[in-house]
Amino acid sequence: MGLTTSKISNLPGQKGGGTPPAPPFSNTKSLLLNGTSGRGFTTHSGWGASFTWSAWVKLASSSFYSGIYFAADGVTSATPFWVFLENAGTTKLYYGGAQMDFTSNTTINTGSWNHVLLRKSSGVLSFFINGVKDTATATDSDSYPDGDAIIGNLSPIYGDLFGVDGNIDELSLFNYALSDPEIDSIWNNGTPGDVSSLNPVNWWRFENNGNDSGSGGDTATLSGTGATYSTTTP
Repeated sequence: MGLTTSKISNLPGQKGGGTPPAPPFSNTKSLLLNGTSGRGFTTHSGWGASFTWSAWVKLASSSFYSGIYFAADGVTSATPFWVFLENAGTTKLYYGGAQMDFTSNTTINTGSWNHVLLRKSSGVLSFFINGVKDTATATDSDSYPDGDAIIGNLSPIYGDLFGVDGNIDELSLFNYALSDPEIDSIWNNGTPGDVSSLNPVNWWRFENNGNDSGSGGDTATLSGTGATYSTTTP
């Protein structure tokens, strides 16, 4: 009696089989800034009564203001902006609007990755730091028109005094207020993931380029010798 071999068929990826699984999310690079001359120039489409800004940041050091994102060029307009604020050796998260400012109660540790998020919901501001909602609240009643924006620093006319010394990664901006569960999905227990299902307006992944993976298409152009890409990631 001869032996027969059963044919294995209809496996995912085979002709006639199921849908192959999506490739795992890959995060291999981040933006590395030297705290002085490094920055990225881009644009934005305006920020209104509700929006959300999210980033992963690893500060090597912190001194005075360390700018994550300025939705202004600092010349024709100066707000809004989102920075780390160091005072007497303590670093906190800070947001500046046209007629107000807002500081977190939570302290930010340098030397390690942190996920930081700013949410504006019908004017009410909240910070989330490493998945936890900060106890501070404030209100920003202003809206901001479209224009130039800067990542990681302010305009060089200010003398390179507002730069991040460290890494920024997966900077994603949304033109609506994310819910608490949606924010928790971005935090993802400390591991960045794919945020495309949340429809970001801007999403700079810094995968060795300044491409915008969001709907805005606002490419970031690096400027200065102190801006490059690093294999250090969250």
